[in-house]
Amino acid sequence: MRTIVSVLLAAALFTGCAGAFFGSGRIAASARALAIQPDGKIVAAGTAGVGNRFAFALVRYLPDGRLDTGFGVDGTVLATEFRVSDYVVPTLALQPDGKVIVAGDGLVGQDFLFALARYLPDGGLDPTFGTGGVVTTPFTDSRHFASVRALALQPDGKVIAAGLSGLDRRDAFALARYRPDGTLDATFGGGGTVRTVITFGPKASTFPGFVNRGAFALARQPDGRVIAGGATDRLAGTVVFALARYLSDGRLDRTFGDGGTVATDFGAGSLAFAVALQPDGKIVAAGTTSGPNARFALARYLADGALDRAFGTDGRVITDFGSRGALALALQPDGKLVVAGSANLGDRDVFAIARYLPDGRLDPAFGTGGTVTTDFSGAVAR
Repeated sequence: MRTIVSVLLAAALFTGCAGAFFGSGRIAASARALAIQPDGKIVAAGTAGVGNRFAFALVRYLPDGRLDTGFGVDGTVLATEFRVSDYVVPTLALQPDGKVIVAGDGLVGQDFLFALARYLPDGGLDPTFGTGGVVTTPFTDSRHFASVRALALQPDGKVIAAGLSGLDRRDAFALARYRPDGTLDATFGGGGTVRTVITFGPKASTFPGFVNRGAFALARQPDGRVIAGGATDRLAGTVVFALARYLSDGRLDRTFGDGGTVATDFGAGSLAFAVALQPDGKIVAAGTTSGPNARFALARYLADGALDRAFGTDGRVITDFGSRGALALALQPDGKLVVAGSANLGDRDVFAIARYLPDGRLDPAFGTGGTVTTDFSGAVAR
């Protein structure tokens, strides 16, 4: 049950909420990521802005949903150390010591760079991380844009950030690894960063709300290898699921897929927004098909990157229940998969949840034939 609740919370926060309050002023805000502390408190991160300026924003709630007044200012933190882009999709990670890392992009001069900020358990910036709690990282030859979309923590305290960077009109997977003090780890890739162009092709059409090629999800294997999932060009005008697996030193794992990368075509444009590792080493990616008829899309891979033909149809599953696509994924202990996103009811979007059996079929014991939609149009804001 906790797994399902976590997925529901993730989907709720991703859809955002306008009119959040930070400090004494009313600021347009949107929550996009969350983490649950061991004590049950919930930390949500997103963006907030006034006019054309946006910044990282954090909120911490008590287990009963009240704002935690011991965090920041009455439970909220608005980080103004750098400006973020208005469409940034920040992510967060909770360290074992209670510190919180938030990452996205930050404007430095005319360029948006990888941007990370680390906060103490009371909401103050951690002065032992980077410069006053903040780190920005450019990518060589980037086209004035790089952005973090996913974070992973290593047991040794190092932090892996994954996202995208632009080069000559071709966006690519971008990864960086940081030491616990925020400095780049020179033992990873080239001086701490890695950039991977999975496939070349004509620039794809824009997917609303996202730069549409790059890494959007991370999963770390027990052996230290890292899987990044997202999207890349495959056909003119479309993007498709893409995965890359890296060794612990940042080199592509040549035993995975085609020289370390995999691209999966669903017969339509598709993007992977979540990646999870099964206990048996198989990899599940979930996301959406693009275009006017967006649907839930899932793929499962064997440990070597080959599609698992025992899952769905030749390793793929597409589910259409008015859905707009999947944004979150969690594995239950019994092997079932819970996927969350949104669906359209004609004049409004609603929560959409689907649960799948281990072989990719919808679970008939869940909701109506394996799917659930929840409409908040009659709910009262509190």
